Amino acid sequence: MKNERENKKERENKMKKIRKKFPYSFPKFLTFLVLVSLSFILQFSLQFSIFLSKALAEEIKNQEEEEWRKNLIISNILQAPFGILGLEYHRGLSRNISIGGSFTYISLEFFRGFRVGPDLGLFPFGKAPEGFNLLLSPGFLSGDVGIEKEFTLLIIKIKAEAEIGTLKGISFPVLLRYNWIFGKSGLGFALSAGAGLHFLALTFERPIGEIKVLGIIKISGKAKVPIPLPPLPIFNLSLGLGF
Repeated sequence: MKNERENKKERENKMKKIRKKFPYSFPKFLTFLVLVSLSFILQFSLQFSIFLSKALAEEIKNQEEEEWRKNLIISNILQAPFGILGLEYHRGLSRNISIGGSFTYISLEFFRGFRVGPDLGLFPFGKAPEGFNLLLSPGFLSGDVGIEKEFTLLIIKIKAEAEIGTLKGISFPVLLRYNWIFGKSGLGFALSAGAGLHFLALTFERPIGEIKVLGIIKISGKAKVPIPLPPLPIFNLSLGLGF
């Protein structure tokens, strides 16, 4: 019995020494470890939730900023008094690029026809089709010509003597202009203003007389291939709608 007591007392002394070295019992240590882990997990979850909410808010803000009116329909009012009626449509593909097309009906004293072609707008600063842009509009022009008189078109004097013939050619206006769409959202009044050069290469399919442009270039009745003309200045003041 005495030995058992001594052994028991010895074991208790050993346990006391162990407890002095490791003051926390294993269950307490496990509880402490679980609490620390939960605290770390909660802290990480909180930080992740804040980061996720900020990222989501930024994405929503970006989406709201990216929403703009991407459609524009306009017509050049400067051409109407001379018998040139046109309509343009532009669609913004991105902040910097728009595509579209234009159709123009031409009814002048010496020419009746039409022009049609695609449009490409490059917008370095705005949200296409709004803002400052470079417009490239390669197109096809076709119609009938037949006059015998001298006249002035805008600031250009043209003298022509021609029989009835069919004129076809390449029409390539290049414009620098600015497009405004008024109002904050939805349907808005649109205004466009600018200037540029109109490049032309013409072909007469039937024999004609002689046409003098600017008193310099002569197109004779034997012309059967595209004939380059001097670039003509063009001015744009268009009204329409943006949406």
